[in-house]
Amino acid sequence: MTGGFFGFASTYGAVARFEAESLNELEADWPAVLQHTADWRARRGEKALSLHLHFVVPADLAWDAIAFVSRKLLSSASALPAEFAGLRVEPVVLATPGMVVYVGMTINSEATAARGNTP
Repeated sequence: MTGGFFGFASTYGAVARFEAESLNELEADWPAVLQHTADWRARRGEKALSLHLHFVVPADLAWDAIAFVSRKLLSSASALPAEFAGLRVEPVVLATPGMVVYVGMTINSEATAARGNTP
């Protein structure tokens, strides 16, 4: 996760920024994002409401990054990590150069809470 995890003390959201040159890098960074999210939620408590996931990849990796997002967040009811339960999750896939948005979506907190996970 070369881009880092940014949870702001006075706001209700955080951003995890992935900067990857390969799908293997995204996979390798995923556990760290889950841990950072859990830590942020523990600090912020009920004020932790929204998580933005920014995937910044080369244009030729954009569709693989979209598939990664789908597999991790949308593929099945159990796919969503427990760390995300009850959060508004907003994944965005951006391609370089130019930071072209390939996909952006919002998974509302009602939907993440309904997945049967608990934080």
